[in-house]
Amino acid sequence: MRKFLSKRPALIKSGVTLNKEIGVRKKFVYYNRTYSYWESRAQKYLEEPKQKVLNVVTSILRSNEPRKVLDIGSGPAYYAVKLAKNLGCQITCLDFSEEMLKKARDNVNKEGLSKSFDFIRKNIVYATLPIDSFDAVTFISVLHYLLPEDIELSLKKSYTTLKEGGKIIIVEYWANEILTEIEKLTLQIAEQNRVKYGIEANFLKENDYKRLLKIIGFKNIKVNYVREKIYLGKYFEMNPKIQFKCKNEYFIRVAIFEATKIK
Repeated sequence: MRKFLSKRPALIKSGVTLNKEIGVRKKFVYYNRTYSYWESRAQKYLEEPKQKVLNVVTSILRSNEPRKVLDIGSGPAYYAVKLAKNLGCQITCLDFSEEMLKKARDNVNKEGLSKSFDFIRKNIVYATLPIDSFDAVTFISVLHYLLPEDIELSLKKSYTTLKEGGKIIIVEYWANEILTEIEKLTLQIAEQNRVKYGIEANFLKENDYKRLLKIIGFKNIKVNYVREKIYLGKYFEMNPKIQFKCKNEYFIRVAIFEATKIK
């Protein structure tokens, strides 16, 4: 009996190991769902850059005169194309959706900017970024699609890949500490749509982002707010079961964070 037991594989793992493996599996499943969501949306994704957001992001970057910019979660590169035109910089688009990157390449080629762009198909959560390589990193309406622990992880990776004096820019909706009634309504509709697809919406608040950026080591942390139009019709089209009596468009505040890597 003793001899038989000694040859059996260990079937019982420690609670810590088991919980870790469950966490890894859940994360894998979650990002697979997110990947499928964006693959299905790529061809119909037609949102143009928000002009006020673009103006502020361009202004922040211009003050730093970046030569190399990493745009994380670039999607179809609508913002990246505008930034390349405005700043004349080299931009690397990182996105995990193959269909989105195909669309990004098409948009870049149409503008004759192929020499100004590189493309990486990776999920930032699992990507290994080069150290001290970029003058700026941008997350434009991206971080809320990550799990909370991966938001911090992604910001840490950004810090590592930035050169000394490099800038990080984060654009996020619904980051205000206190939302207006219209902002609460639009957030509720956006979240309800994501639930249908099994996607979480982790919208951190202004103080959360400031705290994370400070802990990671960023300095000169600032936030600007602009009022931009949000189109709700896309959510109703994607999920007809959403029942709200409201207009298709509203103006809400958008947060634009900036911070600098200074050791």
